[in-house]
Amino acid sequence: MRKKGFEFSFGWIFAIMVGAVVISLALYATSKLIKTEQQGQNAELTVQLGTLLSPAEATIEESTVMPLEFPKESTITSQCSSAGSFGSQRIEVDEQGEGGGGISFPNKYIFSESPLRGKNISVLSEPVNMPFKVADILILWSQQQYCFIQPPGEIQDEIESFKRGISVVTSSSACPKASISICFTGTCDIMVSPSTKSVKKGTQTVFYDDRFGNALLYAAIFSDANTYECQVKRLMKRASHLSSLYSSKADYLSAQGCSSTLRDDLTVYAAQLSSASDSRELARLGVLAADLEHTNDNIPCKLF
Repeated sequence: MRKKGFEFSFGWIFAIMVGAVVISLALYATSKLIKTEQQGQNAELTVQLGTLLSPAEATIEESTVMPLEFPKESTITSQCSSAGSFGSQRIEVDEQGEGGGGISFPNKYIFSESPLRGKNISVLSEPVNMPFKVADILILWSQQQYCFIQPPGEIQDEIESFKRGISVVTSSSACPKASISICFTGTCDIMVSPSTKSVKKGTQTVFYDDRFGNALLYAAIFSDANTYECQVKRLMKRASHLSSLYSSKADYLSAQGCSSTLRDDLTVYAAQLSSASDSRELARLGVLAADLEHTNDNIPCKLF
């Protein structure tokens, strides 16, 4: 018996192979085009985020909270570098997980978990003074609920004014389901110790100083440890440069017949800030800053 079958000529086989290659290339080109367009959209969203955050900075002397809404749920990735004179902040808004839209900002100090995902983001702007104003920092959190358990009175008044995604309760059992608990005594998700001025999350502990407000306390609560430490280092560098400028201002005032006793103290303070390695140094630096403020308040030619 003869078996029936199909016979393909070389031309047919070649045509099929070429067709498969063409289709593969077309699919690859299409996916690359979509990825490129998405990266462009991510870059545009990142630029818009930087623009939207700017009004919250540099013009206030008190804390303020503003809402931020993306077209759809997005991921904000923040990368902090303390290298160089002032360090830098790189942020990226990503809708699809494609990446590629990050932009660096040398003059922003954004504290948050990284990555931070959500459609509705809250932005808290707080001035940082050491003792003169160093910068306005931005603290971001998503719609994830944060539950503060019996915070001190001053802190309770502040966080109740934030409202967005934050609740204040008298016991952990009263916290909303799946919320992140913050307590000032006892054990919970985030533990704040006012006596040691520290914030512990899991196995990581960072430090803050509240002599001139609670900005760094909130930054420590709402950001991850790596971001917090890097941004604190950047703030110290900025404060060091500002101290040197105020020291030069003291020289100028002295030449104008209005001498200041702060010149040498500011020079020492600038050196201490420059050599500080992490947030553990804040307690010691806070003492020096308080002394500078006291001296400045009691001299006729105030520097800041």
